[in-house]
Amino acid sequence: MTGACWAALGDNTAGIFSNNDELAKEINDIGETVSENFWRLPVTAEHFDLMKGDHSDLCNVGKGKVMGA
Repeated sequence: MTGACWAALGDNTAGIFSNNDELAKEINDIGETVSENFWRLPVTAEHFDLMKGDHSDLCNVGKGKVMGA
């Protein structure tokens, strides 16, 4: 988990970034089974523009200060 995600969600919850409702639900359901907490975070068209990679399709940290997670 990144520092920004940890700062927002704390020690006991992991963030899920997904624009796929079925996948996010499956991850959350599995988490409940193994006592792992998840919180879904948004992925919008604006986020994809900020995550475009120079050497790959996507970079794992967005450009600027606002996308540290």
